[in-house]
Amino acid sequence: MKKILIFSILFSAITLPSLGELSDDDLNRIRLIVKEEVNAEIESFEKDIKEYINTKNESVEKRLSLVTNLIVGLMALIGIPLVVLTVMIGWRSVKDSTPEIKNIKELTREQMKELVLEQMTEFTSEDKRAIEQLIRDQQEKIESLTQEIETLKQQETVNP
Repeated sequence: MKKILIFSILFSAITLPSLGELSDDDLNRIRLIVKEEVNAEIESFEKDIKEYINTKNESVEKRLSLVTNLIVGLMALIGIPLVVLTVMIGWRSVKDSTPEIKNIKELTREQMKELVLEQMTEFTSEDKRAIEQLIRDQQEKIESLTQEIETLKQQETVNP
């Protein structure tokens, strides 16, 4: 029993200063320690958050660059064949229409000459001159119209 009494007195003596009031100095020290620990925790948390945000930004940038490259590749895959087809169709239409225009010109000239020669036997010299002048005028109009047609076809192939 003596031992229990001695131990209880010893423990009471040890715990007695903890029941005393804290001075302003002690409170300031405690506040400083707590503040330092909180600041250290905040700094480590900010550092972790910054690292997390940086890794997320990098992953988003990688995804965006992948999507951009994919879109550019698809545009090239679709656009290049379309351009080639458009050029081929335009070239073919110009190539195909040129002989037709020449044939039309030759046919109209030949038909006009035949008609004029048939009718010339019945007309006077003044009538013949007037008819020849009309033929020249008509031929000039035909040539200007065919030139306009060719320029329109060229514009059509350039601006589909």
